[in-house]
Amino acid sequence: MSKIGLLWHAGSRAEEGVYFDVLMKAFGDLGYVDGRNAIFQHRFPAEQAERFRMFARELVDEKPDVIIAVTGQGAVEVKRASGTVPIVLVLAPDPVHDGLVESLAHPGGSVIGLSLMNTDLSGKRIALLQEAVPNLSRLALVYDSHFSASAPAFVNAAKAAGIELRAVPVPAPEAIGEAFTSAARDGFQAVITTGSMLYNERVRAAAAALANQIPAEAAVGEMAQNDGILMSYGQHFQTIFANRLGMPTKSSRV
Repeated sequence: MSKIGLLWHAGSRAEEGVYFDVLMKAFGDLGYVDGRNAIFQHRFPAEQAERFRMFARELVDEKPDVIIAVTGQGAVEVKRASGTVPIVLVLAPDPVHDGLVESLAHPGGSVIGLSLMNTDLSGKRIALLQEAVPNLSRLALVYDSHFSASAPAFVNAAKAAGIELRAVPVPAPEAIGEAFTSAARDGFQAVITTGSMLYNERVRAAAAALANQIPAEAAVGEMAQNDGILMSYGQHFQTIFANRLGMPTKSSRV
């Protein structure tokens, strides 16, 4: 039987929602049935750094055939725990920057998957905000302080666009509201979000944006479609989860 470890990002199967169902259906379509010819070992770290580390070690100790790491942070911890176990990376803003692969064309090592290319999309995301917010000159970047490789790219893109950018690191979900409040209070005209914590806490982030009446942009379409963020630009996550064999994904603009 194949032994497959899955290091998720949220705190439970219910919190993973449609992404859990999409990924497990994709396994089923390939003929992998839990308990019949495969053993799936799920771990839910709830976006806590120490739990990512602990669960990565647990999964490696189980000697799986492969580990699916949903986030870049999870993949980094799995790679630290073992440099040989095959890792399939699902969502990472910049796997080269994070030291997971040597390059996108020739990854090398034990990690394979797709890059979200958040670094490359930073300029485009700022340009879309400029279209939505007339005379945008001051922008706040609210980002996950634990793991956000794309933050420097937004700083550089804003500078190139002639926009003042304040980087606001968020160390915990409880700090999200104050990050939006301080941006609005200090006269920033819009907020751009990045990092898996901001996605995991998307309802809280959207509520903070609405409460402070400040336009906000995210990388994940459902944050605009379902949660109340003004707009989004990025990959279609459900397609990414369903196509872990390297098939092309489609982008989404909401």
